[in-house]
Amino acid sequence: MDGSKEFFRTMNKIPSELLPEKSTNIPFFIFMCLWEIFNFRRIFFQIKKSVEDLA
Repeated sequence: MDGSKEFFRTMNKIPSELLPEKSTNIPFFIFMCLWEIFNFRRIFFQIKKSVEDLA
């Protein structure tokens, strides 16, 4: 969830003319999915690392 909040905060800083039009929402949607996966992996590895540090 934090990843998507960060993403939208970043997107809000980008000028509206650079944002995708309604017609090009599919590539944008794919990008969003990739972004979520990337953030999930990053969070997962952080958790994994902290668990290994505790062990």
